[in-house]
Amino acid sequence: MKKNFIYSLCMLLCGAIFMSSCEDMIEIESDRVDYDMSTLTLNDTVYSVLGILKGVQGVMDRQVLLGELRGDLMVVNEAKAVTDVQKIARFEFDSDNKYLDIKDYYTIINNCNIYLARVDTTLERNNQKLMLREFVGVQSVRAWAYMQLAMNYGEVPFFDEPILTHSLAEEVMKRPMADMNTIATKLIEILLPYEDPKAYPMPAFSGLKYKTEMFFVPIRQLLADLYLWTGNYVEAAKFYQKLIVDNKYIAADANVEWMDEEAKGTPVGTFDNIFSLTNAIQTIAVSTFSASSADGSVSELASVIAPQAQGEHMVQAAPGYIGLSKAQVYNYYKNENNKVTQAINPSDNMPGDLRFYQSVYSTRNFAENVVYDGVIGKFNLLASMHSNGVTTGVFSEYVDEIKLSRSIQIYLRYAEALAGIAANDSNWKGATELAMRVLKEGIKAEKYYLQKYLNDFEVSYMDVKKDEAGKIVYKYDENGDTLFILNDETGEKTYIPDSVLVTEVKQLFDTIEYDFTSYAALDENIGVHSRGSGNAEYNEYYSLSNDSCIALYFGKEAVDATKEIPLLNDKGKVQFDENGDTIMTIVAYKEYGITPEMKVDYVRNLIIDECALETAFEGYRFTDLIRFAKNMGNPDVLAKRVAGRAIENKVSSSHPDFQYDATLYEKLKNEANWYLPKK
Repeated sequence: MKKNFIYSLCMLLCGAIFMSSCEDMIEIESDRVDYDMSTLTLNDTVYSVLGILKGVQGVMDRQVLLGELRGDLMVVNEAKAVTDVQKIARFEFDSDNKYLDIKDYYTIINNCNIYLARVDTTLERNNQKLMLREFVGVQSVRAWAYMQLAMNYGEVPFFDEPILTHSLAEEVMKRPMADMNTIATKLIEILLPYEDPKAYPMPAFSGLKYKTEMFFVPIRQLLADLYLWTGNYVEAAKFYQKLIVDNKYIAADANVEWMDEEAKGTPVGTFDNIFSLTNAIQTIAVSTFSASSADGSVSELASVIAPQAQGEHMVQAAPGYIGLSKAQVYNYYKNENNKVTQAINPSDNMPGDLRFYQSVYSTRNFAENVVYDGVIGKFNLLASMHSNGVTTGVFSEYVDEIKLSRSIQIYLRYAEALAGIAANDSNWKGATELAMRVLKEGIKAEKYYLQKYLNDFEVSYMDVKKDEAGKIVYKYDENGDTLFILNDETGEKTYIPDSVLVTEVKQLFDTIEYDFTSYAALDENIGVHSRGSGNAEYNEYYSLSNDSCIALYFGKEAVDATKEIPLLNDKGKVQFDENGDTIMTIVAYKEYGITPEMKVDYVRNLIIDECALETAFEGYRFTDLIRFAKNMGNPDVLAKRVAGRAIENKVSSSHPDFQYDATLYEKLKNEANWYLPKK
């Protein structure tokens, strides 16, 4: 079966169209088809790159649908959805499903291979290499296409040479299939020499609606993502940090005005356009579309997600996503004295995370007195979006752009990499806290350090000290945990705090520095979670010291426990008996059993949730879940969330009371069912 698949694939690639028009990006007189393997001219290279980008346009609709239909944020409207859409959502992959054709990805890849084999990067004019930019851009497209294949299909053929002959097709047919780790290793080796955008910038064509570099995923992001997929979190975090600083990415601006408690229901300030298509700080890479096929490539997403006729949408927001959004606690912002009130969950009016109301809405048909709920409007599908989630706005006829990546993803994946560092090696101190900071307070224009020690803190107690007459000045009990000073005249015993007594012995092994100081505007940065849930800095669920909230997330029952603590007098000093020993008292408390490992797991789960709240319906969800499940070594990370998508759960997927479809859960516990068949 594999041989037949590869052979057929290679035959198709031998006839792939290399040069094609891209009228919606730039005016081109006619289509060009060119199988000649001679060196490209300067004029040819522009047409070639635009032709490759047109191939990317051809797979973007399915990228979104494949990423969301199999995820936990979208469900099918079975009364309206076509069979192909319904079956993908049910993980039933028929060979004739139009969204499962792998050939289009390999057409992109082979066209890239042909281009890279033909382009002359040594050609110069005025000491500038004329085709180097295009060479780097095509490298980016090829790496992106291979990543999509590996993420969606699991194992695929890998080749980086042009396939134009039967003999080479037969040779490729005999090669072993490559998984994500294999492909990532190859791509990292290819891309690393071009990681510096100053030395190797992306193409800059004139006459286009967008800046040309926005059609290409940055090399540094590709490298960071590849490292993240393979579990090399240290390298991944390093490249994400570079992206944030060098490209001046901000997660959320501190100038955002949060709601105050009196005005709940009407978000203020910049919140209304939080997903604005013109928000320059968000969009990194994008694929663009035309309004009419006469003008260029057209997206079909509008016909699936929100067609012009009300109630005809094939898909809608999943109850699971709605439940997740409503479960978030919004921290009201109080303008008086610039203070933040205590966290409140506004259950009566616009509950939970407000990004939901910029992604999902209800449409009201007054003529028929019908309201359609759960309509997805995150793309530019409405003439106007309303923050109260209900609109009578006119549907847009088309989607004019699909984002390949956004700056917020860089922050979320930076946090994911930091949490991965902590999970891989508990000796790294500060990784879990910094990951939480990305969500909670936000990265500022500071230096942050992770430190690794050969051993944990060791405590060394001071010796008993005597004065010249041999009298004891300092004394500690048999456990070495209480010291006091004796006053010879009064006999008063003064307790000395532990901090004075202990010497912390740290054997430093390594340090990682993340320097954000060169981007001063980061001082206005706030946590990613604050983009939709008020001021997350004051959210008790985003505190690693709050064991009760962590226990609630995982559904752990608290147990009664007791411990001995020193008894204090009315002045707050430790009391001693006649022998100078501390008088102890028994205190009852709740024990949650939260370990450092659980705290890392907690942060990773919060990041998964945040990815849903921030990037819902953009096409990344299912492959994000694959990555988290594989890197965390737990298929339930994916299986439970997806199996619970049709239920508006009030608890997290890690909670014992989380409800889900048992049949779908059993299917998705098997990793083999995560991947698409190679048609």
